[in-house]
Amino acid sequence: SDLQRSIDKGRFKNEKPIIMVMAPTRELSIQVGREFSDLSSTDLPFKTAMIYGGVSMDEQIVKLKSGCDIIVGTPGRIIDMIERKHLSVSKIKAVVLDEADKMLSMGFEEQIESVFNKIKECHEKFQVCLFSATIEKWVKDVANKIIPQNNNIKYIDLVKDLTNKTPSTVTHLGVNCLKNEKTTTIADLILCYGGKNKATIVFVNTKREC
Repeated sequence: SDLQRSIDKGRFKNEKPIIMVMAPTRELSIQVGREFSDLSSTDLPFKTAMIYGGVSMDEQIVKLKSGCDIIVGTPGRIIDMIERKHLSVSKIKAVVLDEADKMLSMGFEEQIESVFNKIKECHEKFQVCLFSATIEKWVKDVANKIIPQNNNIKYIDLVKDLTNKTPSTVTHLGVNCLKNEKTTTIADLILCYGGKNKATIVFVNTKREC
């Protein structure tokens, strides 16, 4: 593809982005953006710009004006930057939707579709990669709606038809509790199942919840 040839030849020019990655949260955008930044090297130097909501646009606008090759951000801020003419999609060759199922379930469908429509105004065909923990029918329906019709759509299931998708050593427990009792319930579960002098990991959705 043109994208791969550009990468192989090191033809990044730090101008308008050629790759766009959309993620559902600010935290994930930062994480993905940092991973890209770590991949940049003297042999293949490229710039990554991260744009997301919840912070001032000024610093992000400066980064966009200074040029970048890869743009990583949340759908709302990305479409906002496009509409304000701070972000150009005229050279976009590939779009990645990370945690697509979560983005769509969080109500980003309209914003994602707006971004794709802006890109389609500049390109008839571009590569789209959609990553999702679950590929339910409604996710496929939305994917078929936003992905350019002339693209060759392929679905790759990394889990496939394995009957046991979770290691046999892992036990799942579901605990039903009121929202205001969640913190004390988690503490009780850690005391009960964590064991003495054992490490425990608690996963939450947001930095504030953490």
